[in-house]
Amino acid sequence: SLSSFVGAAWTADGKQIFSATSRDPDSGELFLQRDIGRLGADSKARTFKRMPVKGNTCNGALPSPDGKWIAFDKSVENKERYEPGTLCIMPAAGGKTTDVIDLTGVLERSVGDYKWSPDGKYLYFTLLKEGTVNLWRCKTPASARAREIELDQLTDVDHEIVSFDVTRDGRVVFIACTPQDPSALFMLN
Repeated sequence: SLSSFVGAAWTADGKQIFSATSRDPDSGELFLQRDIGRLGADSKARTFKRMPVKGNTCNGALPSPDGKWIAFDKSVENKERYEPGTLCIMPAAGGKTTDVIDLTGVLERSVGDYKWSPDGKYLYFTLLKEGTVNLWRCKTPASARAREIELDQLTDVDHEIVSFDVTRDGRVVFIACTPQDPSALFMLN
């Protein structure tokens, strides 16, 4: 049975929906034991296909604009201690756990919000570090076999980014809480 869904996102073509659901809704685990998966939007093809990543809870499935990738937050299932979530991508068609690319694991920090650039060439995200939340981006790898990750820190300021957006030509606008202003608007070119 399927229940306890978290988040939902359409593919750009409107043919599929990606979401996360509990593996065992009766377990009492509110934040563990979730898999992402896809659901055909056509009423004839409404079966949920789980895309599990063994030993991990996955949330926040977000399809890329071209429909090739799914970005998601992955956390190691560990009841003994907190494990920061990392930003990962995997082929939208599914695949093996080895097809999952961990984009931010090397940063050893929790990922906040994330979104694709309109052309799908970059994945922008916020990262919590030492009480600040700054903006980063990662170049989308060419394939699931790519293992070299290109990360860029776009801001490095004492602030907390609470929302952001990206234009087709790569301009970024964001709102951040700063020591001087609780909701300042900034632009990056």
